[in-house]
Amino acid sequence: MRKLLLGAALLWASASLMAQSYVRDNLFNYNLPTASINVRDLAVLPDKKILIAGEFHTYGSSFSYSKVQRLLPTGAPDPSFVSPAIAGGRVNAMLVQPWDGGVVIAGAFTTVAGVSRRGIARLNPDGSLDASFSPGTGIAGGYAGDLII
Repeated sequence: MRKLLLGAALLWASASLMAQSYVRDNLFNYNLPTASINVRDLAVLPDKKILIAGEFHTYGSSFSYSKVQRLLPTGAPDPSFVSPAIAGGRVNAMLVQPWDGGVVIAGAFTTVAGVSRRGIARLNPDGSLDASFSPGTGIAGGYAGDLII
């Protein structure tokens, strides 16, 4: 009987410890009713800023972006990030290069900042197109869905 009571007490205690409640962080300023977004990839940077990529044209009530955006830790758009004009399709994946903070993006797009970049491009840490990265003709007849170092 003692073993049964001890087992029941341990089971109750472990269930109580495992029960967690979650509360929205009100410091993070996301506003879904005014956002038109479909985020396909994201990365949290060492400075706690967040890069998002996907299919979106607006974020928040007064900002307009094209497929890649950096957010402050509060969720507000980072005004120091130059969101490049990406045309021809969405961004499916991105990869932050730890050695210099550059961002490789991949997807179904055709141009970045007015330059032909079929499906793959590299952005500088400030969001501008890295002109030194030349993927040749890019991805012909398809799209990239993921990236890995």
